[in-house]
Amino acid sequence: MTSLIKTLTSFGITGWLAFLAIAILFYILIFYYKYFTRENPLPGPFPLPVVGSLYQNPGHFAKWIQDLHKKYGDMFEIWIGSQRQIWLNNAELIAKTTLTSLNTAFIIRYSHDSGLEEWGDTTGIGFNRVPWSWRYNRRLVNDAVNSLSFLKEFTGMMQRGFGELETYWKEIGLDKPQDIQLWVNRFISDMLYITTTGKNVKFMAKHFNSLSTDKKVELSTTMRLHSTAPIMFRTNNERTEVGGFSWKPDTQFGVNFQSVHHSSDLWKDADKFIPERHLLSDKDLKRKFYPFGGGLHICPGRLFGTALLKTLVVVFFRKYNVELENPNTPIRTSHDFTLHSHDAIVRLSPRITTNKKM
Repeated sequence: MTSLIKTLTSFGITGWLAFLAIAILFYILIFYYKYFTRENPLPGPFPLPVVGSLYQNPGHFAKWIQDLHKKYGDMFEIWIGSQRQIWLNNAELIAKTTLTSLNTAFIIRYSHDSGLEEWGDTTGIGFNRVPWSWRYNRRLVNDAVNSLSFLKEFTGMMQRGFGELETYWKEIGLDKPQDIQLWVNRFISDMLYITTTGKNVKFMAKHFNSLSTDKKVELSTTMRLHSTAPIMFRTNNERTEVGGFSWKPDTQFGVNFQSVHHSSDLWKDADKFIPERHLLSDKDLKRKFYPFGGGLHICPGRLFGTALLKTLVVVFFRKYNVELENPNTPIRTSHDFTLHSHDAIVRLSPRITTNKKM
């Protein structure tokens, strides 16, 4: 041991720099060997060591994927570090990853990752790679958040929460512009915290203190045009065919739902707000509309989320007119796991209702 330490310390700065240079060169050679000998090469941005394709990402990941879809077509690849991802961008390709059968090859969401393993990827439902454990945990979540009694109680709780929100708006003054996204985020946080813990930590109150110195089809159209979760991930646990290629197990696939939602092949005037098209039956919308993802990994809280959104819209627009402060300025958005809006400044005014006597 002593001789080893002496040998290492005898290298000097020059020796260590040479060793580091050799190690980096060795890593680069392995990286590009892996890249140029990869299975089923697809078009996509050329990757660099360490960062992969991310050096081309302008910061909005979901928008970047859409831009790559336009450039490279319905099936392309990117590299996140040294991990390859295969992106699927049309309804036919995506359909296989959204099957609800337990025999599907895509029962796992993420490929193996040592970091997720340290995090505990065999627990919960988000990153769980053990099918039986995932099914058990998902069943618990489904039973908890999708029961009729829970949804009824939650709706009443939201109405009470909106009453609290109104008092803050009135004290601030309805004539003053408000960043509606900040209020909605804190309103939802209050509701979720009360639901899970039974306690109110008053996110809305804290935001207020910092400021003191058929709607169904319309909601569906909004969720199509501005998908809350525009992209998802799937991993095959056995060799399977996608897009005419045979893929080895543990291949990471990216599923671009937003490309389906904006496809002119599936939707006439795809980028226009036309709520009536969502009056179609669920069968007609199958493989065209994924507001909460699809397949076995469809969001377990979708009924809960839909109830939250519908109630919020009803209690909000029943009493108030909402106008954008700058209607000609596009609202900025960003994406991590979900879509976020920024600087959604609005003006609120009470709705004037008249009761006519017959």
